[in-house]
Amino acid sequence: SSAVGGEGVKIVLDQGSQELVNQNDPVYVLQKSEAERQSSIWHDVYSAGSHSSHREKKRREREEWGRKRVRRYPASANPFYPRKGDDGATYDCFNLCVIFDRDRTGFEETKDFPVRIGSSIAGRYEVIEYLGSAAFSKAVQAYDRQTERMVCLKVIKNDKDFLDQSLDEVKLLRYLNANADPDEKNVLRLHDCIYHKEHLIIVTELLRDNLYEFAKFTRERGQEPFFT
Repeated sequence: SSAVGGEGVKIVLDQGSQELVNQNDPVYVLQKSEAERQSSIWHDVYSAGSHSSHREKKRREREEWGRKRVRRYPASANPFYPRKGDDGATYDCFNLCVIFDRDRTGFEETKDFPVRIGSSIAGRYEVIEYLGSAAFSKAVQAYDRQTERMVCLKVIKNDKDFLDQSLDEVKLLRYLNANADPDEKNVLRLHDCIYHKEHLIIVTELLRDNLYEFAKFTRERGQEPFFT
């Protein structure tokens, strides 16, 4: 219901509070505008039906986009590849640089990879800082004497299963780097991978805290969890 007050001011009955309000009051106008905006948002979300159907629609759109998108593969290291096999699979390859002491043969004295601040790895990477370790690797900040930049060395433990798993990681990073700008898509940039002293070493750009430390930092500060 409504009525006209003094000087043509329209008075309306607010259905929520059941109070008479001045329709020209700036606060009332702002509140009404915000309510209409929120109503429009919810209408857009549920226009196709329930919230679950809206999510299903978005999922189908992403799948359709994926089918239309042209996939790119990194360049092969051998002119014979890529090659279709008799089993229907497409085989490809990449180079793994093996760096060794040319005047020495045999196994290393220990399966552990020693990390000493100030020493060099493969004659190229100067160890600056030990960053930490995980279940199957250790991370080192190093200075690349060739490119003159800081990098991260992920030294994989001397174990067959860890080696195979990490080779999959290299293949995945090569594929991601070939399909998008790592900086634009927030993907780790792969620089190189080498095999040295019976260890696979993945060379990447140097970032900051790992996901565990980042999640711990946000949790301790009482912030909303980034990962759920």
